[in-house]
Amino acid sequence: MFKFLKRKNKPEPEIQPEPEIQPELEPEPESEKIAELNFSVDLLGDIWVECKWDTATHSNAHIFFADMLNKVSSGETLDDALMFVREGAEEEGRLEEYQAILNYMLKAHEEKAALMFNTMMTNMAALNTKEEDSLVVNPTDILNKGRPHDQ
Repeated sequence: MFKFLKRKNKPEPEIQPEPEIQPELEPEPESEKIAELNFSVDLLGDIWVECKWDTATHSNAHIFFADMLNKVSSGETLDDALMFVREGAEEEGRLEEYQAILNYMLKAHEEKAALMFNTMMTNMAALNTKEEDSLVVNPTDILNKGRPHDQ
């Protein structure tokens, strides 16, 4: 059996919460850039491209560059890039400008899709309206091969 004794006239000490101990995170080593692709545009609307890779740092830097260029040009990085642009626009209070960027891109993609569709339909129509189907090989030429010709 336990007995708890209370002392009189002694104020109870104030309990302070223990501070949370945060583990010290080691900073992640900064990865060296071995390839870069930069785009810029001037007041005339001309797009400038700057690229570089460093095979002295990594022997396959040019392959990493090729992979990056492929992903950028195929649109694989578009979602991530737009998320990054959106976050920056939110931080700077420029969401209206971000929305204008999205609207411009949507319109450009719609126009490109319409042009591709029209080209495809034009090519299909041209194939269907051919005046005369021509044979690559005439069947009588096959039958006469190897036979002596009548004189």
